[in-house]
Amino acid sequence: MATVLVAFALMDGSPSQISVGNVSSVPPPATELMAPAMKAAPNATSEVRRLRNTIRENMRQKFSLTSAEAHAMVTAAKLEAVKNNWKVSVAVVDEGGYLLHLERMDGATLPSPEIAAMKARTAALSRVPTKFLEDVTKERAATLMFPGRLPVQGGLPILYEGECVGAIGVSGVKSPEDEQIASAGLAVLTNG
Repeated sequence: MATVLVAFALMDGSPSQISVGNVSSVPPPATELMAPAMKAAPNATSEVRRLRNTIRENMRQKFSLTSAEAHAMVTAAKLEAVKNNWKVSVAVVDEGGYLLHLERMDGATLPSPEIAAMKARTAALSRVPTKFLEDVTKERAATLMFPGRLPVQGGLPILYEGECVGAIGVSGVKSPEDEQIASAGLAVLTNG
């Protein structure tokens, strides 16, 4: 049996001790509780290290767009638009459809940035040009009800080594012209 003492600080800051009484069972110190784990630690550590190395060797790695690449694509697309005297918005998204870069040229219509971003998002998530989806809706109108997408020509997926790493979308002129501008932006990556 052991006697347990509890320390209290009084209001004036001087400590005092109050005896709680005899306690029949006192837990062992933490070091005693940890002893079995400490004995197993060398083997467990090597096992964790082996698993970590296996995961690293087998973990899938993927490519992704950089800010610089997104900016270069938008710049090339804008050059194509300026060359044709078109005023558009250009959006580049990552493979999940999240915006990386968006520019609305002076004089572009007010809704064009949102439409460009939706075209890009649709192309990224579907992994096909939005023109393809537009054509599908002509045969199956029910596909228009799919949430969060805009199946209108002007969005192109960005494919690298068979993987979709993002998409570019353009809005502001006729849909075939939007796609022409998007293609010019995409060419920066594919022809470089």
